[in-house]
Amino acid sequence: MSYKILLADDDSGFRKSVMMMLDDGDYTLTESTTLQDAEHQLRAETFDLLLIDVHFGNNETSLQLIKKIQLENLDIPVVVLSGEASSTEAIFAIKSGAYDFIEKPVSFEKLKIAIENAITNSRLKRQIHSILHTSQDSVFVGESSSARMIKKQIDLYAQKDVKVLITGETGTGKEVVAQCIYKQSARSDRPFVTINVAAIPDNLIESELFGHTKGSFTGAVSEQMGKLEIAHRGTVFLDEIGDLSISAQNKLLRFLEADEIQKIGSRKVTKVDVRVIAATSSQLEEKVKLGLFRSDLYYRLNVARIEIPPLRDRPEDIPLLFNLFFHKTAQKYQVKSLPVLDDSALQALQRHLWPGNTRELRNIAERILLQDFEFVDDNIIRIFTKQELSKQKVDDEAFLPLKQWRAIKEKEYIERVLLSTNGSVTKAAEILDLDRTYLHQLIKKNMKNSDC
Repeated sequence: MSYKILLADDDSGFRKSVMMMLDDGDYTLTESTTLQDAEHQLRAETFDLLLIDVHFGNNETSLQLIKKIQLENLDIPVVVLSGEASSTEAIFAIKSGAYDFIEKPVSFEKLKIAIENAITNSRLKRQIHSILHTSQDSVFVGESSSARMIKKQIDLYAQKDVKVLITGETGTGKEVVAQCIYKQSARSDRPFVTINVAAIPDNLIESELFGHTKGSFTGAVSEQMGKLEIAHRGTVFLDEIGDLSISAQNKLLRFLEADEIQKIGSRKVTKVDVRVIAATSSQLEEKVKLGLFRSDLYYRLNVARIEIPPLRDRPEDIPLLFNLFFHKTAQKYQVKSLPVLDDSALQALQRHLWPGNTRELRNIAERILLQDFEFVDDNIIRIFTKQELSKQKVDDEAFLPLKQWRAIKEKEYIERVLLSTNGSVTKAAEILDLDRTYLHQLIKKNMKNSDC
């Protein structure tokens, strides 16, 4: 794929060198020599990226244009290039919406990485915007090959009124998949009833499924409809079906074979039209072998099957999911300013094994967003995921310049304080008696060059 890039710089020699760097077929560059022309080009054409210098002739800077792009939602990522910008200008550019700031002279590799990351980040934002403007429970999020396969299966099974068995570890999003199937099915205007089998005591599960009559057992003070009857003409989602007792399995099997239910304490048989979607984090095949799950019930449920792989097996979906959870949390708690996610943070997220899968990822995203961070890097991710922080070990036999030794000790001490405050920069700044903004700068400077 060829990306369209607008290169705005009044230095003809620099423009020529960038054109030569990016002359490999992956990029189509349009040149602009003034800020006025750059703004005109942005409004006249669609570009995948803006590469722009800070300083132009007549003491003009591109900072206001960058801010205007952000305010007007022109939907184009910006990478700023400069050989003489101050740190204040760099910070202003990033806060105004620029994705990255690169000092001249630039290497091809560094420039290419910045371009790829900026375009990828922009694509993530568009995907998140699209997802947030759809029904939030009817989208399975991911761009990995396995996620695309799951989406195809959802589309296929939603149109066919078949029973579906969804398998996967705890927290992988089995209920989200069930919701997606329901929302796209012909039964979407009818009830969707969820029953978490694992959360209901064995002595109550039959009553929960099929209902009971008054006085049929101790505590049955009134007649109650079962969830299967409530879901008539709709869909019932049986979560953690592997935890269903043998007794309840027998009754559920009779229902699946005859579409009939019988309340506890009643001889009346009622016809019920319900689509069943079941899910489990158990290995049902092993339970069948051990006699803990009826084989005939297993075959009844396992008509169409969707297997959701754990998050550690689809790391390419993590940036999109994490950003999505960031935005959902911001909407929920009315957080107006999102922290900048450093590329190293996303890499650290992808390295984590996520034993709690998507549920754990959502939890980490919410906790981080609710802290007072202006940016998030890999060390902050390590703190919240309890990964081992990178340590810069000093050989006792070696002697270092005092400045280098101080930098190492400063970094280690900041890490210790951040751990003690659970990653809160505001609290850490109070302990260290530093300005919070200055501490942010120290973290970025001292922790950027991690070993891993």
